[in-house]
Amino acid sequence: MVHLRGRWRALVVGTTLALAAPVGLGVVATLPSPAVAGSLAEQSVAYRLRYEGRPAGTHSLTVRHFAPKREGGDETRILESYEDIRGPSVPEALWRRTRATARASGDTLSFTAVTETGPEGSGRITEVNGRRDTDGTWSLTVTRGADSQTQELRRSQADLCTLDLFDPLLHTRLLDRGVVRLLDVTTGTVRDGTAADGGELTLDLPAGSTPVRRSVMESDGSTWQWDRNLEGLVVRYDSRLGDSPLTAQAESLPPPRSWGAVEASTRFDNGIPIVQDDL
Repeated sequence: MVHLRGRWRALVVGTTLALAAPVGLGVVATLPSPAVAGSLAEQSVAYRLRYEGRPAGTHSLTVRHFAPKREGGDETRILESYEDIRGPSVPEALWRRTRATARASGDTLSFTAVTETGPEGSGRITEVNGRRDTDGTWSLTVTRGADSQTQELRRSQADLCTLDLFDPLLHTRLLDRGVVRLLDVTTGTVRDGTAADGGELTLDLPAGSTPVRRSVMESDGSTWQWDRNLEGLVVRYDSRLGDSPLTAQAESLPPPRSWGAVEASTRFDNGIPIVQDDL
């Protein structure tokens, strides 16, 4: 068994340099150049986690924007996420650390997620590699120890994955769906639910009052929700850990981007979308 920390180091190096597809899917391409020199094309958010209302660890997210290779093409975004759930208020059986990296462009997304459950060094490691193609189908490989399984999912079997929900553009795939099938990148399993637009409201965060737009998913009698700021970044979310609620809140907010494509649907002002060119 390879120690998780070593696997994470290899994961970060490989996916930062080139991540056109997750490990094991056999496609590698060079990323387009970053945005215009001197412009802000990277944003990071640090979340404080609470389990049943008590401290439960941290989660950090970084989104990097890369300019299209050709005029009229799609920008590329690289998402790096590290979630560390543990602490005296969390049952040891629910402890987990997940390092995930994703590449998003157009409607496609590819990711690699490595999760260790239990105390650090437990050796209980799950690695999930997935890719959603332009037609909505998925290629998915789940590895636990020496056991590795690969499967193809039809577009009717999975609509989006949990990393889509942290992307400034792709999270809109959750809206306007009566039924949603959400792929969990930590386990490779799919959860069925119903989605809804929770509307606009103002949150009081440590960084100050922030206007957000809320999206909601109901599944198995439980509610998940994600609150996003004007640029589509998640600043607060409610999910589940085992049978209990897990809440995350941004401790600070990054400054506005000076570059990066944002659709009108992700910006709002009292119900009236704001086109980025007007800002």
